[in-house]
Amino acid sequence: MAAFMVAVAAVIGHGTFLVARPRGDISMPTVFPGVLIAVLLVLALLLVQKTRTDALPAPDGEPISLAGHIKAASIFAIAVAYPLAMLVIGFPAATALALTAFCITLGERRYWLVMLYALAFAAFVYGVFVMALRVPLPMGLFE
Repeated sequence: MAAFMVAVAAVIGHGTFLVARPRGDISMPTVFPGVLIAVLLVLALLLVQKTRTDALPAPDGEPISLAGHIKAASIFAIAVAYPLAMLVIGFPAATALALTAFCITLGERRYWLVMLYALAFAAFVYGVFVMALRVPLPMGLFE
């Protein structure tokens, strides 16, 4: 997990500090990513230190079943496919589909509630960011 945190910090750092910007560009937008990078790196170091000092004993329970591994792989696949789908079908549709897939994978069987939640959340986030804050979101096919 610490390596993942360092990798995320590296990606943020690349996009923030190594992407070419016009001369005279205000450096203020780099403050938040810089703070985020520092926090990620400090937390990664603390995690490594805590893991080394508090080594956990071997678990006494049963090993994870094949179904558990399949569920974990499905969740990972959804998390990877979500930003890719966002570029193709747009933010609202990709968000609703990803939330639906997550809920069903995690075991929710009230499909009407899952769809209602997913559509309402996607519409709410779209309304807040696009309509209220004027932040452009990827719209994919709907542009």
